[in-house]
Amino acid sequence: MVAVLRSRAFRHILTTVVLAAILVLVVSFLYARTEQAALTLDMTESRQFSLTPETLRILERVDRPIQITGFYSSAALRFRELDDMIVRLYVDQTGGLIRSVYYNPDDNPALATQFNLTYDGELFVSYLTDDGQIDFSTIVRVVAENNQERNITSALVRLLDINRFTVAYDTTYSDINPFDTTARGFTGIFNGLGANGILTTSLDLAGLAARGADVPEDIDTILLARMRQQLPPDAIAVLARFLERGGALLILTDADFTAAPFLAEDSLFNAFLWQNFGIRMLDGIAIDTLSNAGSELDLLSYALSDGSTITARLNDPNDTSTRAMFRVARAVQIDDSPPVSNGMIIATSELSYAETDFASVLNANQYEFSIEDDIAGPVNLAAWAFDETTGARVVLIGDTDWATNGLVSNPVGNSILFTDAIRWLTGFGEELVFAPEGRATNLPTVFLSTQQLDQIALLTVVVMPAGLLLIGLAVWWIRRRA
Repeated sequence: MVAVLRSRAFRHILTTVVLAAILVLVVSFLYARTEQAALTLDMTESRQFSLTPETLRILERVDRPIQITGFYSSAALRFRELDDMIVRLYVDQTGGLIRSVYYNPDDNPALATQFNLTYDGELFVSYLTDDGQIDFSTIVRVVAENNQERNITSALVRLLDINRFTVAYDTTYSDINPFDTTARGFTGIFNGLGANGILTTSLDLAGLAARGADVPEDIDTILLARMRQQLPPDAIAVLARFLERGGALLILTDADFTAAPFLAEDSLFNAFLWQNFGIRMLDGIAIDTLSNAGSELDLLSYALSDGSTITARLNDPNDTSTRAMFRVARAVQIDDSPPVSNGMIIATSELSYAETDFASVLNANQYEFSIEDDIAGPVNLAAWAFDETTGARVVLIGDTDWATNGLVSNPVGNSILFTDAIRWLTGFGEELVFAPEGRATNLPTVFLSTQQLDQIALLTVVVMPAGLLLIGLAVWWIRRRA
């Protein structure tokens, strides 16, 4: 027995056993340390599984802790694994400034309610408070479309823009009451702005004009709606200086046949818009026999612009509620040779015209096309203009009723129009343009449970080395007996 223990063969066997044991211990240690680590390695030549330059540019703006929160039931674990592959890239890129947490909504129903969870597998982004808790006032839903990176980055952009923009509404030349909850009030659009992280405030345009003062620097967009009178030259001068510094105007005007209606065709402010932006109001009420909501004065959006992003979500052929509706709308004229970039937002059908006899329409509800007096269709109902030199933007719409509480959400197209007009005017939720690139149809993903991963670890770390060791011992034993 002593001779066996001292033999060279036994020493080789002992060395093999010790080295195998050390290898098992080292591999087990490394496996335990890396089991929970988020390791990402993109070895594709086209970097198909790395964040795009557009996303990296947005992530440079992240300067405070953000949490990506996901809700996945046991039935949606496969989608959690897929989403987490993308989310880990955001965590890695920001050095942990963005973190991810996942919950089972069945085990956390109260938390799911706080997030207003609508479907299994939904993601949200939000800021964290100083003590690391979710700031529920900043929750932004990740809208699920067809590209998870684009969806998450777009949600981050909306989060980063919270409380960054301010929309002011004039209260001196207009009849806007921000607290009027009746059908003719505007509390719906103001509440909608607040819910999306856009600040609102009142503006004393007449006071600024009297003092020769400027619009406060923190105001990005001014809403002119339900105006009672024409703007005097000093008020126009205030708005001109505001636009010169890159401000934006959302102008809603009604059909009016009083002595001096706002944006009458021959008014000073109308002339200012034409001279500087190539858009203005016409003294004509749009009549459409084809595209309407039952009355030829209740107009449904028909032709849409392809020159701005304002109408991208309108007139979905699969959802008729996404058409915008105007009630007694004025015609808008667009200069074919404008001083700045401009274009149509919404126009009527070819079976339409603009009636110039306001009194006949508004008092007697009577109208008939006159080739001598009226304006042949199609008729522009809304227009946009963008001065690339100053950054000024203007949206001009020939109706006010569509944005009131009674109509802004019925049809849904009205709320879409207001939301996307504000987004275009302010730059809120910066439009992301991802460079076209070839992408794999599906991620090369294998979905394994924790139990399966442990079984694989047992097989590779213990069973296979032990099997090799036993085979070696068997070969040694057989050779020794031979």
